[in-house]
Amino acid sequence: MTINQEVLSKIDLAQYLFQEFGDKIAQTPGFRGLLYDYKAEIRQSRQVMDELALPAICTDCAVNAPGGGCCGPFVAGWYDPITLLLNLFFDVKFPDEPFYPDSCLFLGKHGCLLSARYHFCVNYLCSRITQTVSTEELSRLTAQSGRELFLAWQLEAMIRDVLCSQGMAADELI
Repeated sequence: MTINQEVLSKIDLAQYLFQEFGDKIAQTPGFRGLLYDYKAEIRQSRQVMDELALPAICTDCAVNAPGGGCCGPFVAGWYDPITLLLNLFFDVKFPDEPFYPDSCLFLGKHGCLLSARYHFCVNYLCSRITQTVSTEELSRLTAQSGRELFLAWQLEAMIRDVLCSQGMAADELI
């Protein structure tokens, strides 16, 4: 499968921004602490997902559902350069091609390869999940997802502010 050129352009821009402005962003007051907290929330989200056996459910759907289900190839196009840039602070390596044909570029053998994920990828719960997981477990998962997304939003806003202060136009970062 050919990777969408728009996705490749966003990855290229994220890598350029990291190379040119990564140190400046990392030196922004509060950034490292927020990044550390975000990493902890991501780990906690993954732990909750693992406890609920969601990666297996999601990967099965992505591989076997027509069009890749929630992890269809179109999902990679939803990612903006800022979210991709945030992944570079976690040393994420972007794949050259999808692991599974007709699935999201960022879906690997054991789930998503990204640390910082698009809000849909963190938040969406299909009927297969909501029918499998108890209401109490869903509540725990959504609360954890909210904590992760709030920190992502704070970091993305901080990164945008730094980049705009360095002369990047806001519409270039979409």
